[in-house]
Amino acid sequence: MAGQKITKTALQKLDNLGEERIMECYIQERSVLRLLDHIKPKTGSISVGLFYRWLHADNGRWGRWKEVKKLIADLLAEETYELSRDTDSRNVQVSRLQVNTNQWLAERYNKEEYGKGSEESSLTISVGASFLAALKEAEADRKAALLADVPKAEFEIIEED
Repeated sequence: MAGQKITKTALQKLDNLGEERIMECYIQERSVLRLLDHIKPKTGSISVGLFYRWLHADNGRWGRWKEVKKLIADLLAEETYELSRDTDSRNVQVSRLQVNTNQWLAERYNKEEYGKGSEESSLTISVGASFLAALKEAEADRKAALLADVPKAEFEIIEED
């Protein structure tokens, strides 16, 4: 099939370029689209889908890709610190946007180091039935207490014929 030949050719071009060189370029570009645009003169046009297929073709390659993302997360954290230090009153909003974007990316690229703890687990507790039972018990106790405070009336029932 013609599609498979194109796919094999594209994957072969990525192999020829070399994993190490591609990873270094990704560290520099920090975007798969910009990476593919940067290597386009050497490999021709390669889609994002084909690129990820190439990444997953070798089990070790995907693990190395994740390590590169962790390195980028560290670089983003350092850049975020520098951005926040070098901000003046004229570019506060731009710096805030850059800091927030870097923080978001760092959290996604390295959850263990930069992720928020609240994203790790979620717990839902339903106390509906227990709460209603406790309310009914409290209501019964309150009624009993109110009735205990009412003085007993002495009365006699007289029947009339």
